Amino acid sequence: MISSKNSILCICWLITTIGLANISEDPAIQKATKYYIDGDYHQAVTEYKRFLFFHPGHPQKALIYLQMGKVFIQLADFGSAIDLLQVAFQQTNDVTQKLQIAFQLIPVLLAENQTDRALIVSYRVLTLIDRTSANVRSDDRAQIYFFLGISELYRQNWKAAKAAFLVSDLVSPEAITLLDELGKEDVKKSASMAKWLSTFCPGLGQFYAGEWADGINSFLLNGIIASYVSHLFSSGRRQSAILLGSSILWRYYNGNRQNAVKAVGQYNTRLNEKKINRVLDQLSLKK
Repeated sequence: MISSKNSILCICWLITTIGLANISEDPAIQKATKYYIDGDYHQAVTEYKRFLFFHPGHPQKALIYLQMGKVFIQLADFGSAIDLLQVAFQQTNDVTQKLQIAFQLIPVLLAENQTDRALIVSYRVLTLIDRTSANVRSDDRAQIYFFLGISELYRQNWKAAKAAFLVSDLVSPEAITLLDELGKEDVKKSASMAKWLSTFCPGLGQFYAGEWADGINSFLLNGIIASYVSHLFSSGRRQSAILLGSSILWRYYNGNRQNAVKAVGQYNTRLNEKKINRVLDQLSLKK
């Protein structure tokens, strides 16, 4: 995870109000909601589930699933929250309700590092708004674009993140400037280069990726085995040399090449994480 779950949730929910869903005045629902307000979350879930059991076709069941999702967010059970919020999102075609659900679902998806799903939900909501020409508040649309920007940021799509943030008109100019700078930077290391370097000299690809200890280990281990294989050949024990070279030496030599590729991948991941955290640190909202 690039940043803590609480940090991502705080950033996303900073721009939206977390309130109770506008559900039916049914006494059973009021009872469940009172448990929620009082902090008795497990009892609240029990009451919501009981209501849905006896009223499976209730017209506001999407909002009830939404409310249960909020309960599990409070319990920090984000996996269960996502499952319930996804059900809520699928249970309604009402744009207003989908917005309410999306404002809860997308931040939790981001907190769980499920950026692709967060991106899909964001685009679905925006598409629904455009297709239905729904009368949606400009602030609500801006919040969805803000979530879209966060999703693209986590995918290292700097230009797309910048475009979404600009449409939202919620992000400070400093964060936009930083995204411009990151979009111009290209300091990733090449996996193919690392593989070819380790093909030429075991350990060299790891050095290229900044993994000095692994590089030294690979260079010495392959060198020692290769030297022994050479010694067996020169001493006339060719069968033993071939057996050792085709099994143990090949295994370590080929493993060294694969490890070099893996090391570059880890280097690029750490680099991207640093970039994303720099933007998150600058992601103060416009005043």
